[in-house]
Amino acid sequence: MVGIAALGATLTAAGSGFRGWATIGAIVCVVSLLGGSGWLILEHRRIKAKEGLSLTDQVGH
Repeated sequence: MVGIAALGATLTAAGSGFRGWATIGAIVCVVSLLGGSGWLILEHRRIKAKEGLSLTDQVGH
């Protein structure tokens, strides 16, 4: 959610002509989105490993 909010703030700052704030917002947005995506992937792998399945096993679907 932080990444999406930072994206909105970055676009607003860029549209208003605040280049410095747009740069800071872009950095925060990228770090937040990559961090959140990484966290989801690691959590998914942890749960699959706990169940004894690989990431491609789609049991129950």
